[in-house]
Amino acid sequence: MSRAPSKAAELVGQICRAVSRRKPHWVAVVLFEMYMDETGTHEQAPVVGAAAYLARSEQWENFTLCWTGILQDPRFDVKVFHATDYETFHGEFEGWPVEEKVALGKRLFPLLPTNTWIGIGNAVVSQDWNDALQGHDELRVMLGAPYLGCFQRIIDRLLLNFRLNPPDDQIAIFCEDNDFKGEITKIWDNWFKKVDTQKRLVACNT
Repeated sequence: MSRAPSKAAELVGQICRAVSRRKPHWVAVVLFEMYMDETGTHEQAPVVGAAAYLARSEQWENFTLCWTGILQDPRFDVKVFHATDYETFHGEFEGWPVEEKVALGKRLFPLLPTNTWIGIGNAVVSQDWNDALQGHDELRVMLGAPYLGCFQRIIDRLLLNFRLNPPDDQIAIFCEDNDFKGEITKIWDNWFKKVDTQKRLVACNT
């Protein structure tokens, strides 16, 4: 995961909780938030994928404080964590000793399972995707780009989790704004036609 929840999302959560405490008969609508990000959507990328984590607003606040605190530790002093740079020793991680990189990972990565409810991810090899759709133009149009397939699969798995462990509260989903915003909106609108999701998925912000 390359970025923590935005300041705007943190502020929304704080306002909702403040209102709920001050007026017991008011209920904050969104108590769960899911943040989604993609990788490999640029041309010639060998692998395309998307991942998401679901947690309560309070968990995201704690995650943000802990994550930021570790990055600001004088031992590391990382301004912005980019997973690609971390893996390839580029950007802020250029010239880092392997031991220092491992030490940072050991402190950062445990924050994910301890501060989230579930993590969902999907990836596809671009060449395999193209080979499978060779000669199936109608199917290619219907499925769209590989990233859209990964996005839809994440929503599928989220809904499956709903059936196995129905949530008591509503969920807002946040995606990074990208070139697929229009297609994502169409997929999202399609899910809202399903009766069993209307009271659970409340927003998809890109």
